[in-house]
Amino acid sequence: ARPSWRPYAKFLILAVIALSIVNIALSLAIQHTALNHKITARLNAAFGRSVEVGSYSASLWGRPTLNARSVTVSEDPRFGHEYFLRAESLTVSLRWRSLLRGRLEFGAISLSHPSLNLVRNPDGDWNVAEWLPHLSSTSASAAPKPGLASNAFRFTRINVDSGRINFKR
Repeated sequence: ARPSWRPYAKFLILAVIALSIVNIALSLAIQHTALNHKITARLNAAFGRSVEVGSYSASLWGRPTLNARSVTVSEDPRFGHEYFLRAESLTVSLRWRSLLRGRLEFGAISLSHPSLNLVRNPDGDWNVAEWLPHLSSTSASAAPKPGLASNAFRFTRINVDSGRINFKR
């Protein structure tokens, strides 16, 4: 007689193989289709600035994540012409509910070896102020400025691994 666990083991092995194939296909689709430009546009909206990415990959193991390597976020022209942020890699967790609805919404962001330029202009404004979430008391009374990232594209959490901050005037 066959053990009762054997059909479940076959199903589990087939599920792991299928998920692996979907994982590889998704990464290839992101690299070689227009999906690459759509994801970059979402990152542009999330940062409120132009973003350049060397390459993308994706993973569905555990929580769905999007990995970007060689990331450069441009600076707002009001604060200079250097980069705002550079990172070896950027990992963004994706929300399952949004994926099931056919949308791409970001959760937490993890930056590996980032370099962030904080700049204060002559008016006393910091370049990072528009990127960070506003306080609830001030955001309700203040109207959002044009060109800023909407709350739908904001990250819920920011994790940094071995980064540095450069202060400039």
